[in-house]
Amino acid sequence: VRVIDRIARTLISASGIAIIAAVLGIGLFLFLEIAPLLTGARAQPGRVRPALPDGATPRFVRVDEHQERALVIGADPIVRVVGLSDHEPDELLPLTGLEGHRISAVSSTRQTPTVALGTERGVVWIGVLDLRTAFDGTVRRIQPVVEPACVVEVAPGHRLDALAYRDVGP
Repeated sequence: VRVIDRIARTLISASGIAIIAAVLGIGLFLFLEIAPLLTGARAQPGRVRPALPDGATPRFVRVDEHQERALVIGADPIVRVVGLSDHEPDELLPLTGLEGHRISAVSSTRQTPTVALGTERGVVWIGVLDLRTAFDGTVRRIQPVVEPACVVEVAPGHRLDALAYRDVGP
């Protein structure tokens, strides 16, 4: 009986010590997870580089949902597809129908990727400017979409400074 009592006492003591160690371990884990919240925040700048030629002002910017690529349009009728990581090369896509024009106004909606671009000579370009996600097997690719719907001369020879576009659907 004494041997059984000793074994039982040893098992109960070991179990108690293991429970105390587990509770202390959980407490240490929680402390290590919460400790960074008690220190000041640190921010480091990411990669900074111009998306447009020197001094150009962006008229339109759209970033994909994964924040890997951006569409940037300045005054020139060219869509610049800018890689936001170090290994993405930039692409230049022309806006068909706006050759020789300069973009002076932009209007877009949040519901659709349709955009209206106004020029310094009274021409309006309406079409889709978007970044869509596609998969090649398991590799994700962000594809630029530039689809002109129509080009309309609304105020020949007059600069368009503002547009108010609303997509009402088909």
